[in-house]
Amino acid sequence: MNEDKNPKKETKEKIPIYKQKKGMFGIIIVCCIGVLLILAAMGMFAPDKIGTNVSTDSNQNPAASGYQVKIITDDSWSGSIGSIDSSSYDGVGNDTIDVKNVESNIVSLAIQKNGGGSALLEVQILKDGQVVKEGSTTAAYGLVTLTTS
Repeated sequence: MNEDKNPKKETKEKIPIYKQKKGMFGIIIVCCIGVLLILAAMGMFAPDKIGTNVSTDSNQNPAASGYQVKIITDDSWSGSIGSIDSSSYDGVGNDTIDVKNVESNIVSLAIQKNGGGSALLEVQILKDGQVVKEGSTTAAYGLVTLTTS
């Protein structure tokens, strides 16, 4: 008998490489898409630098007129400050922010610690250099909200 004519004998066909790797290629594509989605989500929740101003004017008056918000901390922070319009701010450490367009002597703010530690976050609202309202927190991710009236 001739073994070549045996119908039960299985013949191996050569499968092209792209067909052999099809399952692995799909897994790689799904992983890449997942990484891109994670990076996009991280970018959406990253703090913005909107409204953070750095002045290099050495002649600046330390007791400026009008309203200011003074943030005193060693931690990173972010929040919103305003009167008619509010602006978002963030930073690390101490900062003093001039509040523009104050109407009816009302200034509102919400400043939150970005860290989970117990560092002190102290926030003051000043009018013409004098503290008119202040608050503080040492809680992890603590929030200080203040409003003048």
